[in-house]
Amino acid sequence: MAASGAEATEVKCARLPKLAAVAAVACLVVSGCRWEVGKVPLPSPSPTPSPSPSPANNDFAFAPAALETAGAPVPLSQQVALANADMMTATSATAAEEVSRFTASARQVAAAPVTAGDEFAAALSSLTAAAEAYRRAEASVFYVDPDSTDELRAQPDPLGIGSGGEPVDPFAEISARLTRLAKLTAGQMNEEIVSEVLRLLRELAEASDKLSADIDTLAAAWAKDEGESFRSKYFLASHELAVARIFQGLLALTGDVLPGFVRSDDVAPVEITGRMQAVRDIYLGIAPGEPEGQPGLHDLVFASAPAQALATYGAVAQALALAEAVALAPGNGETRRQLDAALANATRQLEFAAAAVGIQIVEVAD
Repeated sequence: MAASGAEATEVKCARLPKLAAVAAVACLVVSGCRWEVGKVPLPSPSPTPSPSPSPANNDFAFAPAALETAGAPVPLSQQVALANADMMTATSATAAEEVSRFTASARQVAAAPVTAGDEFAAALSSLTAAAEAYRRAEASVFYVDPDSTDELRAQPDPLGIGSGGEPVDPFAEISARLTRLAKLTAGQMNEEIVSEVLRLLRELAEASDKLSADIDTLAAAWAKDEGESFRSKYFLASHELAVARIFQGLLALTGDVLPGFVRSDDVAPVEITGRMQAVRDIYLGIAPGEPEGQPGLHDLVFASAPAQALATYGAVAQALALAEAVALAPGNGETRRQLDAALANATRQLEFAAAAVGIQIVEVAD
């Protein structure tokens, strides 16, 4: 592990395996995670760095918001932290609500699978909406200090995205079962088909109950009314550190999770585009239902280093465009190669952006 200075401690971007022996805390690691984000004390913002060139169109900029509380200006870093917390609260709650709707529809299907009709479509619609909301909230899984058992308990990794193993997508697995069930019950029934239907119903019930419980833990971590939630006890305890946590989450996605997905033939393109859209929205501060946006990392970086803010936005936008191109032609190896390179550039620009607001990024061994 590289040293980052005598006074600085680090929040690592991986959920490291050192807690494997602690009860109720899973052994988690993101393969190849290479960053540590300086914790406290955060240094003053550095002069505008010289950004690496980005081929994307860099014509986007937010003006820093000017909120006031009791006549006193609210620091932009605090605005960014609160806006991000609200985003994670809303998206995780939406994911939990949609999973709950799916579970209710799945019960209707289980009660009368042959005559379920529209319930199949309703269940699939809720499941899709839940998956989209979860992908927006997933970055928060990497907001933790992996050296803290308490933080790992307060902010769980419900779907194991930080496990470092083969990607497992319970949304896709449940959807496949539900689609298969709809096809089986739409035709003529025989003993073999009835047996498979009963098996699928049991698996669907077990999987939906587990998914509901798992997503509920994520929503609980960001609940506003929970004094012991990760949101209130850890994330909002320090808005300067919260900004470092947000960078940490984005670096984990662009530098580790997404490259692994791009290089796998088994990952559906929606898993890539959904997460890349989340990276863009978190960086810019774009929240569902907020057309004007909220303060994001872009605002904070722009206030200190406008050129770097634009370069970072351009790199993220380019990676998202290539992710959407991969979705159109999943088998195009050249497009995947370009996306892999674009993710590396987005990661590099995020590192420069963090440095521009005084956050230390330390490269560590895999």
